[in-house]
Amino acid sequence: WRAIAETADRVFPAGTSPWIDVHRAMALAALAETEGLGKLRDALHAAEQRGHPTASTVAEVTTALCEFAEGDYAAAADRLAAIRDQLVALGGSNAQRDVFEETLVEAQMRAGRGDEALALLNERLARGASGRDLFRLAETRSAKGELDAAREALANAADAWRGADPAAAQPAAASSGAH
Repeated sequence: WRAIAETADRVFPAGTSPWIDVHRAMALAALAETEGLGKLRDALHAAEQRGHPTASTVAEVTTALCEFAEGDYAAAADRLAAIRDQLVALGGSNAQRDVFEETLVEAQMRAGRGDEALALLNERLARGASGRDLFRLAETRSAKGELDAAREALANAADAWRGADPAAAQPAAASSGAH
């Protein structure tokens, strides 16, 4: 994460490339560098004032990631949900944009909004199951006391991750049946 943030800072001025800025924001959030996220947000607001077409969306993503990094999961969930349909304007593939929906699911879960997380997970699963979504489905079902459904989702996650790095946290938990 540090290398990504430092490279972005060295090579690309903040507020000039939405795709670079959103990756810079992800790196800063992963490093819990809320000061850097604040500076990026300020640069994005300045770019918005200059007429940059996607700066406001990137600023909102940056703010949401800062809120997440600070542990304000409800605010992060609200903000990401509000801009979810605007993320396509940032470019990239659906798989690249998935990270923001996955962050939204995680923020909803951490904010105690299991029903919202479950609705989004079901929507995502209807588009195609991923091991991570199935694992989070198991967590959400377990938190709601739906243990049979949780076990089934966990088994499906383990199947989806067959051949994955067995030391990775979620695949290891899925294959051991713990969540």
